[in-house]
Amino acid sequence: MVFLFLYPIFQLVSFYVAVGGNPKDLRLGIVNEELTNIRQCFNESLITTYYREDYDCDLYKVSCRFLEKLNRSVAIQEYYDTYEDAYRDARKGKILGFIHFSENFTESLQDVRDNVRDADDGSFHTSEIKVYLDKSDQQITFFIEKKLLQTYREFAESLMTDCRLPKQLANIPITFETPVYGTFDEEFTDFMAPGVVMTMIFFLATLITATIFITDRLEGVWDRTIVAGITALELLLAHIITQTSIMLLQCIEIILLATFLFDAQNQGSNITVVGLLMLLGFAGMLYGLLISIFCDAHSTANFMATGSFYPMIILCGILWPLEGMPQYLQYVAYCFPFTIPSIAVRNVLTKGWSITNSQVYMGYGAVGVWIISLLLLCLLGLKIKK
Repeated sequence: MVFLFLYPIFQLVSFYVAVGGNPKDLRLGIVNEELTNIRQCFNESLITTYYREDYDCDLYKVSCRFLEKLNRSVAIQEYYDTYEDAYRDARKGKILGFIHFSENFTESLQDVRDNVRDADDGSFHTSEIKVYLDKSDQQITFFIEKKLLQTYREFAESLMTDCRLPKQLANIPITFETPVYGTFDEEFTDFMAPGVVMTMIFFLATLITATIFITDRLEGVWDRTIVAGITALELLLAHIITQTSIMLLQCIEIILLATFLFDAQNQGSNITVVGLLMLLGFAGMLYGLLISIFCDAHSTANFMATGSFYPMIILCGILWPLEGMPQYLQYVAYCFPFTIPSIAVRNVLTKGWSITNSQVYMGYGAVGVWIISLLLLCLLGLKIKK
C-alpha cells in the first residue's frame, strides 16, 4: 500500500525536477578581434557610445556591450585569442560553440548604420556577430540561439536609446503580442505533464490489476474463494471498488503535489481533470484484467504490458506534438487510450476550457470507447478461457 502512494510521488518529482529546466553551466567561446586585450571589456570607465551635439552618435568597442548583456545565465564565457583556437576546442567538445567579432566590428556597424545605401559588402560582413555552434544537441542549440537573439535585441535597443533614436529601429517588423493562451515563458514541462500523469495512472492500474489476478490464480486464492460461495462477479466488483478508491486518492495526491509543490498551472476545473484521470485509470484496470486473462505468468504479463507501453508513449504526442508525425501515423496515434484524453487535460489546465468544449468531452468519449471495448474483450476472453 505504501508503494502505491509513494510511486506516483517519485515519478512526478522525477519528471518535474529532471525535465524542462534551462540548461546550465554551458561553455561558449568568445573570439573578439577588435580588442587587443579582453580585459578592456571589464573596465568600468569604458564608454561605448558618444552622442555629439550635431545629433550624431559615435560607437566604440560595442562588442563589450554585447558581452555584458550576454551574462552567465546563458553560458560561461571562455575567451580565445584566435578563431583557430576556438574552433579546435569546439571540435573537441570543450565548448558548445563560439562567438566571433571581426577586427573592425564597431567601425563596420557604424558604417552600415550611417551609410546603409553606400556601405560595401565588406562592411556588412564584418558588422555581423558570427556564431559557430555544435548543433548535434537540438534542445541546447535552440536554447542558445533563443538567448543570443534576446541578447542582441537588448544590445541593439540599448544602442538606439543611447543614440537618442527610437529603440523600435532595432527590432524586426514582427511583434508577438500577449499570447491568446499561455505565457511568453511557457515551458515544455507544461506540455508534457498531462500526458506523463495519464500514462502513469493508466499503466500503474494495468500492472497492479494484472499482478493481483495472476497471483491470486497461481496461489489458488481465486479457486478457494469460488468454493467458499463467492461469485466471480463479486470478486471482480471488490477489486474494482478497492482499486478505484486507491486511484481516486492517487489522482488527488498528484494534482495537489503538482499544484502546490511545482506550481503547475491550472486554469480550469480540478473535478474535470480528476474525472478524466479516474476513467483512464479504470480503462487501465480493464487492460490489466485482459492481460491477466491471457497470460499465465507474471513474466508474460510484464512483457505484454511493457511491449505496449513504449509504442503508446512514443506515438501518443507526449514527447513531441502529433503534428510532427506523418498524416497516416497521426490516425494511428489518435487510437491510443491517452492521446485524446491528454489533449483534453492540457486544454483544461492551460486554456481553462470546461467539459462543454468539444476538445474536452471528446477526451471523455475516447476513454469511454476504450472502457467498453476492453470490457467486451475481457468478457470474450473469459468465455474463451472457460
